[in-house]
Amino acid sequence: MTSLSVQNSRLTQIVSLACLWIFSLILTLQFPPTWDVAWQHHIAKEVLHGGELYRDVIDLNPPLWFWAAVPSVWLAEITQQSSFAIASFFNLLGLAIALPCIWSLLPQTWTPHGRTIFCAGLILAIGIVPLDEAGQREQAFSLACAIWVAIFAARLKGQRIGLVLAILVGLIAAYGFALKHYFILVPITLELWLIWKQRKAWRPFRPEVLTLAFSAVVYTVSVLALVPHYLTEIVPLTAASYQGLRDFGDQPMLVAISKIIGLSSIAFIPFILVLLNRRAGPFEPIALGLCWVALVCAFNVCIQAKGWGYHYMPIKAVIILAALALALHKPSAQPESGIRFSRLVAGTLILGNVVIPGLKTWTFVQENAPLPEGSPTRIVEQMLEKSPRDSTVAVLSSDPGNAFYRPFEQGKALYSRYFSLWMLPQLHADKSVNGQAMLQDVRTKITQDLMCSLPDMILIETTAGYNSDLWSAQFSVTDPLAILEPQAAFNNWMGQNYQEGPRPGTTIRAWFRTDSATPTKPTTCRRA
Repeated sequence: MTSLSVQNSRLTQIVSLACLWIFSLILTLQFPPTWDVAWQHHIAKEVLHGGELYRDVIDLNPPLWFWAAVPSVWLAEITQQSSFAIASFFNLLGLAIALPCIWSLLPQTWTPHGRTIFCAGLILAIGIVPLDEAGQREQAFSLACAIWVAIFAARLKGQRIGLVLAILVGLIAAYGFALKHYFILVPITLELWLIWKQRKAWRPFRPEVLTLAFSAVVYTVSVLALVPHYLTEIVPLTAASYQGLRDFGDQPMLVAISKIIGLSSIAFIPFILVLLNRRAGPFEPIALGLCWVALVCAFNVCIQAKGWGYHYMPIKAVIILAALALALHKPSAQPESGIRFSRLVAGTLILGNVVIPGLKTWTFVQENAPLPEGSPTRIVEQMLEKSPRDSTVAVLSSDPGNAFYRPFEQGKALYSRYFSLWMLPQLHADKSVNGQAMLQDVRTKITQDLMCSLPDMILIETTAGYNSDLWSAQFSVTDPLAILEPQAAFNNWMGQNYQEGPRPGTTIRAWFRTDSATPTKPTTCRRA
């Protein structure tokens, strides 16, 4: 092959990957933000304008994800563009920066064509598969997994890695691994594997490891210095009340976890491919590393025991990459039929994880499928639509979609520092001294939020739920108003300033501020 044809081939590969990256960005921008991402940007805006995280706005998650959204919100205010569009660009910019890094770390036995296929799979797995959940922490974690496995495999094979490349890999991985404490299992288990394989040749003080460790120290110091109450207040609140909030929450915990394990079992697909093609080995370390990380990601989902759709995102991304790595393998002994089967599985995984969910989500977004009439969410939506645009509406609900997202979507002023009243069901059922103390603290803050925001309308949703233990799930009903009523000050304030109107639904009550109401804001209000 002449030098000119090599250059043309390389240019074609670069242009192809660039076009696929641009396509993924265009697709991402078509989708509205999820509840979590919208809340992330709301918190970032509060912080940008002087609000104190975990005081003026409260969430159970660590601060890094919220801090990361501040630049997008800041640029959005300067340019008058959508902060979600800017954040989407930044998310995929990280992927674009990682692509040449991963390219240079891929096995030297792979042809440029094979590397292009793998990098295209990376864009598909991280940029297109999670379209309907773009911006979630699991998307950054998926990229961290891919780039860390790439450098792990290169180290295992003894490839020379430049200092700048190793530091850049460490920085990209550090962000993804720091977003949840579960995520750190990936670099820990891969490092143990490296120790086992290299033994005396193992070097702990590698640039990427030092970068990862330094980033962890900086993050820890930042948390202790800037938001120490996260550890003293939010972590205990999360431990006491968050375990009841999960998918399959209406079933015993053992049944719910069994279903989560079942859904996570797709992580075994790459290992099955390895077993079916074991005579074709030895396989490249990157393929085996991805197979292992798929299992670690599945273990992460199981120990979180929540089971929401975006939790499975890293498993889907990693098994696509693992299947591609196995499909690109050149067998040493086995006939090509086994590898053809791996390629078929890789193609099926891509089809199943990209095309089908993508078409379903695209159809939903394009058609703007209406909510079922009479559902609590539809009723809240209708009540918000009927209220004046500049009015303040408080929705007391344990459902974040009703409490936060619907008012946020319609541009209403938000009354509360909380995402929703997700903590009330579990705390109300907890009769311990600590549980009741936390419940009283939440009551006080919700009451203060209401009195300080002086909403024109208060919607109160009574939600049905379950208090689950390992073997059973007990039906329970949470009425936010009944939980708040034991406070005399709140009762007096409601009685003097609000009047209950006709019930818009069986589970929703509406209270309206009276024309004669002249409430004054308490002196304890957070900000004017």
